[in-house]
Amino acid sequence: MDKKILLGGAAALLLVGNMYATPASAAIEMGISGEAEIVWSMGDTCGDAAATAGTVADAVAVADSAHITGDDDTVLTYINHSCTNDEDNPVMTFGNDFDISASGTLANGLSIDYSNSAALDDFSLTLGGAFGSLKFAPGLSAVDEAAVGDTSGADVTTSNGYADGRGDFGGHKTGTDGAAGNSIVYQTPAVGGVDLFIGWAPNSTDSGDDGADYLDTFSFAAVMGIGDATVMMGYETADATDNSACGVAAAVTYTVGTTATVAADTLYDSAYGGSVCGDQNLLYVGGEMGVGDMTISAAYSDLDSDEADQTTISVGVATAVGEWDVALGYANTKIEFLDTTFEDEQTVIDGSISTALGDGVDLGINFSTNEMDLASQALGDGATNNYYAAATLTVGF
Repeated sequence: MDKKILLGGAAALLLVGNMYATPASAAIEMGISGEAEIVWSMGDTCGDAAATAGTVADAVAVADSAHITGDDDTVLTYINHSCTNDEDNPVMTFGNDFDISASGTLANGLSIDYSNSAALDDFSLTLGGAFGSLKFAPGLSAVDEAAVGDTSGADVTTSNGYADGRGDFGGHKTGTDGAAGNSIVYQTPAVGGVDLFIGWAPNSTDSGDDGADYLDTFSFAAVMGIGDATVMMGYETADATDNSACGVAAAVTYTVGTTATVAADTLYDSAYGGSVCGDQNLLYVGGEMGVGDMTISAAYSDLDSDEADQTTISVGVATAVGEWDVALGYANTKIEFLDTTFEDEQTVIDGSISTALGDGVDLGINFSTNEMDLASQALGDGATNNYYAAATLTVGF
């Protein structure tokens, strides 16, 4: 016969309460934070209609060359920026963020710092101590962890003003495609005022086999403080497991049929090599310096690949004017094709002001101009320009 022990109401409540209230470690404290955003934005979303379709010969002026052969009557089309309907500004959008965190230091001196989104899709875990720190997270790179001086405008360039979302190179690259999977970054204790970072991404797809595009991607970075200045340099190398589909040799011919229709950007990419792919090497150098009430930042990044190379230069200045924080930035990105006759270029100039309306409530206003000059659109729209402006109210808790 089974024996049952019945707990009184008070004892049962006490037991249940202890089950839920007692943490795994009394040294670890949990926290919940988040924020809500209301954004009013404006931009010239609707651009020009596509230029009149031409021919391969008209567009590249090198038909039947070593790069391209094909019938002159082949139709070539350009990117269309026009909208079916008229613009309706301003646009109101909402955003929200909800984060879970846990941190603390154990009796043996080991520190733990955990963070994740409420959707559990933004994991990060850091273990620290006298040995330095180990950070585990998806997509980590020592270059990204240590990067300073980047003012290339992540908030103001992600909306480039075009309905098709084309033409945002994303500013500086702080990691290669090889660091896409689960990764580790080790930060050493400071040595002579220098912090060293070492990153390792074992498998770019976390597949558990060697069929991933990249295996064993390593990255290195160093950060040094010199008076009011901080300088940083980082390097990452990623070797592709298969380069057969990357790179267009000068002797390769791209042929189009007599009745074909081909997009100009597709033609240029295929014929002249406009994709960042294959083996990749990334160099990033950045710095920032305080001058009076101002902070001046600058950075340079160069992502070299088997096909196209991407280079970004940025500079920015930030200061406080009364209760307002003011920042200005400039960024120029070039993608140089394998055939160096051609390149794509983006130039962004942005400015922002922000202030605190109260505890946890901030107001920000930003404006940016964006010029895109794609080689494939030289006889289409040519270089295109647009602007983006937004007022953002953020409530944090």
